[in-house]
Amino acid sequence: MPTVRIPRALRTLTCGQSVVTAEGLNVRQLIDELDLHYPGLKQALMCGDKLQAHVLVAVDGQVALLGARQPLAGIEEVTFLPAISGG
Repeated sequence: MPTVRIPRALRTLTCGQSVVTAEGLNVRQLIDELDLHYPGLKQALMCGDKLQAHVLVAVDGQVALLGARQPLAGIEEVTFLPAISGG
């Protein structure tokens, strides 16, 4: 079961926990599972079937190019990151 790193801005939804665990065949299913235990997390991370524009996800240290569709078979760590933008 992968460990999931939660950004500081969303830790109020996980009772202050920075690391939780959840399962899923892909990132979207993992978020669905997380939302069962931490209501509101899905709304903060997803917009319909896609990740929010300001959210990036890293899977075992690599940015998930497939976003919410990224497969998680054999994955040990998922990290949600606030996207940084500016000019």
